Amino acid sequence: MTLRKNQADGNHPFSERPPRYVRWQRHWEDLLAVLRAMEGLVDGGFPLVEGLKELSHDAPRYGQRYVLHWLAHDMETGASVSQALGSQSRFFPPIAVDLVRAGEDGGNLKAALTSLADEVARGLAFRLRVAQVGSYLVMILIVEAVLIVGLASTAAPLLVNISASFGVGPDRSLAYWVALQNQWGLIIAVMSLPVCWVLMQRSKLTGGIFHGIGMAVSSLLPGVRRWHRKRHLADACTILGLLTAAGVPLHRALRSAAEANLYRPCRVLLSRLADDIEGGTSLSDALARSGHDSPKSFRNLLRLAGASGEVPAAFSQLAELYALQLQRRGHLLVEFGAPMCLIVIGLVVFFFYSQLFFALLHLTNLGIIYPVG
Repeated sequence: MTLRKNQADGNHPFSERPPRYVRWQRHWEDLLAVLRAMEGLVDGGFPLVEGLKELSHDAPRYGQRYVLHWLAHDMETGASVSQALGSQSRFFPPIAVDLVRAGEDGGNLKAALTSLADEVARGLAFRLRVAQVGSYLVMILIVEAVLIVGLASTAAPLLVNISASFGVGPDRSLAYWVALQNQWGLIIAVMSLPVCWVLMQRSKLTGGIFHGIGMAVSSLLPGVRRWHRKRHLADACTILGLLTAAGVPLHRALRSAAEANLYRPCRVLLSRLADDIEGGTSLSDALARSGHDSPKSFRNLLRLAGASGEVPAAFSQLAELYALQLQRRGHLLVEFGAPMCLIVIGLVVFFFYSQLFFALLHLTNLGIIYPVG
């Protein structure tokens, strides 16, 4: 379903183009506010369309008012909640549509909205912390890059000329500095890091190309690949918990989760499990066939749940478990990764300046440069 403006609505306050977010943080904050508002309406038993209309008049920002108004408009014209969210693809991430659709199919829209809002809140808090620490590190990188490249473009050629004028070969310590002459592209590359970060955070919500490229590149690292797998398995378990709790057969729930906007290995795993279970294989045997494609906790807990008949509760517990694990690892990454990056930057700077010191010491020992006093 695509949102279209009526020609008769030329004077409508929300008839112009939707807002384009320049600051990724504001987009995340508006998304969280809209999801919490919808969660509150569903939890309180208020009519969703009328409630969204009323909230669209009192929301503090134009982006929130715009989205709330058109969500109410689409649902009033017969669209489901997930279809209304899908029409606002510039605002809601693709996984939000999948989770809300699962909540509608399972008859538990509030749980879907709560899970989605909690995930957005955790993601926003983590990204704000990373941005706060990362901005400090990037500023240090820019300053040190300017100093090193600036000295390499001025001091290094001067010392080489001094050595040549006295018939002495340049010291090997100067080789690193000479290699950095006129390398101002290094500074541009460092300055582009914040821009890439902003584009990645915006693309994360809209499912854009920058997020896809970032996922593909980062998935080449084994540790990051496991991070992506658990994060998307948490979303898949949330969908599966909502569907199986409503009595949807397990193979159909797995098939529905496999069609969601998830990490490709997760979709392959869910599709394989759906095929095996639909063919008459038990859940335990199907998990045993999956091998190393799934975490050990995923296989063991679902085996126990299959034997006890508590599969919906197991999916909910797995989703919560993976969310807590990712949150803990994210905090550890920030708390220990930032000092390690600072130490690495300090070692690189110390290396270059020590090489310059050794070059000056070499010329002083030869009597070409005499110490003052």
